[in-house]
Amino acid sequence: MNKHARLLGILAGTVLLGSIVVISLIALSRFVDFGGSSPLGATYKQVASCSELAERMNKQVYYPYYADGIDLAVPEAARDSVTTGAGSAEYSTTNVQVAGVDEADIIKTDGAYIYVATNNAVFIIDAEDPSLENYLAKIDIEDDATARGLFVQGDNLVIFADSYGYGVMPVLEMGMGMADEEATISSRYQNLTTVLVYDTSDVREPMLVRTTEVEGNYQTSRMIDQRVYIVGNYYPNYYQNVSASEVEELIPRISDSAGNKTAGQMAQCDQVALFGNEGRNFVTVVTLDLGDESFLGSQVLVGNAQTVYMSESSLVLAATEYPSVETTENWCSRMGMCPTPVTSQADPQTLLFKLGISTTGVDFAASGVVPGTLLNQFSLDEHSGYLRVVTTVDNWGVRQDLSVNNLYVLDGSLGQVGAVEDLAMGERVYSARFMGDRAYMVTFQTIDPLFVIDLSNPEDPKVLGELKIPG
Repeated sequence: MNKHARLLGILAGTVLLGSIVVISLIALSRFVDFGGSSPLGATYKQVASCSELAERMNKQVYYPYYADGIDLAVPEAARDSVTTGAGSAEYSTTNVQVAGVDEADIIKTDGAYIYVATNNAVFIIDAEDPSLENYLAKIDIEDDATARGLFVQGDNLVIFADSYGYGVMPVLEMGMGMADEEATISSRYQNLTTVLVYDTSDVREPMLVRTTEVEGNYQTSRMIDQRVYIVGNYYPNYYQNVSASEVEELIPRISDSAGNKTAGQMAQCDQVALFGNEGRNFVTVVTLDLGDESFLGSQVLVGNAQTVYMSESSLVLAATEYPSVETTENWCSRMGMCPTPVTSQADPQTLLFKLGISTTGVDFAASGVVPGTLLNQFSLDEHSGYLRVVTTVDNWGVRQDLSVNNLYVLDGSLGQVGAVEDLAMGERVYSARFMGDRAYMVTFQTIDPLFVIDLSNPEDPKVLGELKIPG
């Protein structure tokens, strides 16, 4: 054998051995012992006391980068969607993900009139003469507020607005150099979500009938029949540890002109739930009934939730969370792969928190976790009692270019019953859609593979076909 042939043989053997090692590391990382328990621990826990809530909040006081909260993105209508309306109608409606579950938009119509939200005003326009200059009515919102979305339900017009100022809640004011005992309660500049309900039985003279203010940023909302569900994010201002007697003041407040609540906390300490292990911000879910002014429901969670999905029976919050640096170091040191020092976490997982729709609004139903991260709300879908989830796992612990894409099928308790894993190595999910018993995934890096997955048997999902398009 000549010299060149021997070199080629050695090179080929080295490449093959390296590939085997890398693939083995990926496989091993799935079953590695993180110290006897899940690196994320429990995804849900009901708070028992103000002392327990204070302990959680104090753990995160020096780590504000964890408190990204919910993604304050563009209105839902600006995203892709799969269903072209919230229900059957003889006029066009704004796009929604799930039929029967309406999503707020900056433009709505009931067939006769068009409702347009722009900056701090809402215009009502005749659908037969759709000219903004010839509007029938104009509803002015406060100067410091921005309209985020609208719902139209019968003679009800619902307006969501974000505003900034000294709102309904005094908060803990603590300077960075201040001792705990020097903490004081004072009014503070804050974010506020305002929900305005107008009676439009006379479209030329809309009448304000209800105002609800919730502390925090508006994220998204849904409407099923006459029930409106508002998801928000509140990040309290505090920079030192808080005591059990002080922590209740951090819980976001709510006020309602219907008399249900006047500048009061949304929940007591023992009514707050912990979602995941990270985040010191509050996720709020408020439920209004357009047919019953006396109804006002609310849920308060501590944690992060970047993605919101809703079906006719469930509201699902999803959050990306990382194992701790200590857990990562414990794992990668045994694998002989640690940078020095360990400054980043291992591969993230997605925490899922499911709230069931009930007569009282929304109630905790289940929690779970799947490997990887979601692309957006369209990575989630509920069908026949099963939640289907599409994720991308980056495999940062091995190599960045060895990402894989997975689909998981979860039961009503969010326990895994089926999965399709390791699709399109080195690529990421760029789109996911579900249609009944079929799932469609597009991944991308240098080509665009389209995967069609059969979900008719939730416990045994199968890839039916794959189409690769260059570019």
